[in-house]
Amino acid sequence: MSKEAGSSKSKQSPETATRPRTQAERSSRTRQVVCEAVLDCLVEHGWEGVSSNSVAARAGISRGALVHQYPTRNDMYVAAYKFLIDIWREGYPFNTAPDYVRLSITEMIDAIWALIYENKWFMASMELVMVSEKDGELSRRLLEVYTAWVAERDDAAMKILGIDPSDRNMVDLFNLSLATLRGIAMFSNASGEPDYAQRHVERWKAMARAAVDS
Repeated sequence: MSKEAGSSKSKQSPETATRPRTQAERSSRTRQVVCEAVLDCLVEHGWEGVSSNSVAARAGISRGALVHQYPTRNDMYVAAYKFLIDIWREGYPFNTAPDYVRLSITEMIDAIWALIYENKWFMASMELVMVSEKDGELSRRLLEVYTAWVAERDDAAMKILGIDPSDRNMVDLFNLSLATLRGIAMFSNASGEPDYAQRHVERWKAMARAAVDS
């Protein structure tokens, strides 16, 4: 550090000096970096490559600090899943509550694609689904989180799209859009085609638009 930088730091007033983080803030930060590390490890190595040691190393914390926050691997998985869903919940267009923005079906497809399926951690959520199939307790806990999110997501989507929940055709079109985008995201990397995802998203948008106009 230069003398100038050091001098500037020493002259900071109490009002501008960085306030030491509280224990609660440090714990919150630890939980965040652990969740990010879990998701990164799932994307890069799959669920078989996730362990307390690998996550702690990725997060830059001790294994003891990790275990203090999340005593079991399932605790760690569920926390990471909640963390990711919170990112989706707090992203556009769902963050426009309570007076939701109004979007067309094609605008909604673009927004959800960008928020969920283009997210670098989307495949981590798929890995968690896979590992939960072999663990009843984890499956139950993830399903509770997912079910709550889906109810909230779908309620918001109906308002954003201006859809009457009793309009089965439009509700089905929305759900089919989610399934289609999920499939595009999952096969995009394996396709070997740089424009695979965008090409198929645009194709689906055209089909969805035609379905609405018909």
